[in-house]
Amino acid sequence: MARIHEIKCLPEVFELVVDGKKKFEIRKDDRGYKEGDFLAMNEYDGERYTGRSVLLMVDYILDPNDVASCVPGYVVLSVRLVPVMPHGQGGPIVFEL
Repeated sequence: MARIHEIKCLPEVFELVVDGKKKFEIRKDDRGYKEGDFLAMNEYDGERYTGRSVLLMVDYILDPNDVASCVPGYVVLSVRLVPVMPHGQGGPIVFEL
């Protein structure tokens, strides 16, 4: 069964994700990420949450140690924006909470 993992992200990286330019996450593998899980990415400016969030789906998980000598315990998650369509509108949206 898919899980939703809440993660925080700095504004400059958050914008790259929203714009579709950044399609991966390098994360400590302390949550048992699985393909098909979701990431609720919450924008965090270093002091507080801004209230902006997007939903991402984990499509693929790469253990970086399989291809290079990296810091143990981290994974590379291939992610994509999940389109959320309020009231029949299309495309991914950024939530303002």
